[in-house]
Amino acid sequence: MDVLGQFLDDREDPQKRHAAAVDAQKDRAWWEIKGATEEQRLLAFEAWCRRQIQSRLVLSEEATAKARRTGQCLAEIKCMLLELFRRGWLLDGARLAPHVIAVLDDVGNAQRAGRVQEFWPFFRSVVRSYVGRNAEEIRSESMRAGNIASMAFTDIARTLPALVAQEREELNETLREKKTRARAKQAEQDKQGQLF
Repeated sequence: MDVLGQFLDDREDPQKRHAAAVDAQKDRAWWEIKGATEEQRLLAFEAWCRRQIQSRLVLSEEATAKARRTGQCLAEIKCMLLELFRRGWLLDGARLAPHVIAVLDDVGNAQRAGRVQEFWPFFRSVVRSYVGRNAEEIRSESMRAGNIASMAFTDIARTLPALVAQEREELNETLREKKTRARAKQAEQDKQGQLF
């Protein structure tokens, strides 16, 4: 891969440079939200995950199949966050992102190298084993960040692993329902924005 050539091509094309800057801003947006509700944070995280999944994995070009597979992959990523929560390692934001990216890059690199026979079993095994394989590093990072379970209960802004766990457990007026309403409201705002 010609990194220098690619860098020069990107520098010469202002549209590519602007698009890359916008994408980078979107990638950082979900962990820099201040004063957002829990459902807004979850929606922002899910949107970020979907962009990462679609950009790092080799998925079907057909829109419906791609959207379905992206949703399945997101559900597995959330299972990884639940495992972090169960262990009391409540990484959030910029500390959580590299772990999600590492999982997706492991799968994407294996796909591009032709080592993946069947995508779904391979993806699930990589995601589900990630926390266990990297337990020492994640635990150390969580301790350095001061994110231990006892601190999370006193912290007003809960971490994404805690929010994912709450989303799974609630039954009545759930975070999932609030998130659905927030998604509908966002879609309505986006629709109105397109009209102008």
